[in-house]
Amino acid sequence: MQVSFEQQDQFERKVTIEIPAESLEKQITEKLNELAKKLKIPGFRPGKAPMKLVQGRYGEGVRHEVVEKAINQALFDAIEKEKIVPIQTPHVHMIHNVSGEPLKFYAHFEVYPEVKLNDLTQIKMDIPTPIINDSDIAEVLQRIQKSHAHWTACTDASKLGHRITVDFTGVIKGESEPFTDEKDVKIVLGDKQMIPGFEEKLIGLSKGAHKQFTITFPENYNEKLAGKETEFTIDVTEIEEASLPEITDEFCKDTLNLEDGTVEVLKAKVKESLAQEANEKVRRKLHKDVLTKLANLNKIDLPPSLVKNELNILKENIEDPNLPESVRASEEGVQAEAEKRVLYSLLLGQIIRDYNIQVDQKKVQAAVMNIARGSADPEGMLRWFFEDKKRLNPVSSLVLEEQALDHLLQHISRHIIELPYKEMMAADER
Repeated sequence: MQVSFEQQDQFERKVTIEIPAESLEKQITEKLNELAKKLKIPGFRPGKAPMKLVQGRYGEGVRHEVVEKAINQALFDAIEKEKIVPIQTPHVHMIHNVSGEPLKFYAHFEVYPEVKLNDLTQIKMDIPTPIINDSDIAEVLQRIQKSHAHWTACTDASKLGHRITVDFTGVIKGESEPFTDEKDVKIVLGDKQMIPGFEEKLIGLSKGAHKQFTITFPENYNEKLAGKETEFTIDVTEIEEASLPEITDEFCKDTLNLEDGTVEVLKAKVKESLAQEANEKVRRKLHKDVLTKLANLNKIDLPPSLVKNELNILKENIEDPNLPESVRASEEGVQAEAEKRVLYSLLLGQIIRDYNIQVDQKKVQAAVMNIARGSADPEGMLRWFFEDKKRLNPVSSLVLEEQALDHLLQHISRHIIELPYKEMMAADER
């Protein structure tokens, strides 16, 4: 087999291949012999039809099949030997295809650029770690107490901390029919579970009270109600006060089902949970920042086909609210975003190869479980994923990228800084 490669431009490659006629004819003959043994042709016993008849009826189809397979195998072998990675399936063009003569064709395709990462220690970043204060732990313990509160009816006027039960209707200004009519709604005053201003209107009321008030919905509420002035009518059916349980070893063991049921164990678990929460929030920002710095450190030319594919994906999803307005606002914004995504993908791919990072299947399963928990039918969602393992591929890719970013953060110049838990949680993720 004769093979020659040509570099058309920075990314475009052309390979010309000639396959000897003897090789093809041998494969065609073997294929026809196999076929003849299985054929049932009228006038002949099964498998006994003359080869000339078999060749006349099926020779062209068999040759087409053998040629197609030979082209694919020859391309695979040639590209693998050259150690290049095509971006897409090569486009094949026939040069000479005559029975009994050598088969000659050429194929062209784009290849991935060679990426050589610069010294990662040139990337310098502050890595926050949380300081968990006693007050942070105390707030969580208080929330635990409230979640296990015992409520009893009281005759006092409603105040912060009381649980008030109401029936209410809401009518948008200018309309006659209520858009909502709710019964027995329990609201803990001060928990801010209702729209701004609603709970404040419920303070100072007694059981049996009837009240009307007007509130304007926030501009960032759902499209139907955002910014609408609304008149609510409420009737108070119950007022209750909370009796909070004391956090004791017995409470930890019997109510919270802690195996090592002590207050100190509970506090340690709360501290660990808060640290994980803060680290996870900061981790998302660190991933974005380190990827930006990696891209600034490693400028590479981008294959046009990859950018074009990413552009098409972005344009199909241009209404996605997760896309920044700067991207959606103009063609230039979409183009820049496509190029950025391709660059990030190439750099992360090189990190994965350089450090031989393998996807952690436990993390994939955890990610799938997290997706399932957020669906209307968690069990059905899990079945859907695991009925066909190919459905796990997008999740596996995301997990592998996360692992690559975590790995990258371990190989840069790191400066650990301690920050209070609340400061870390208030940090802007953008």
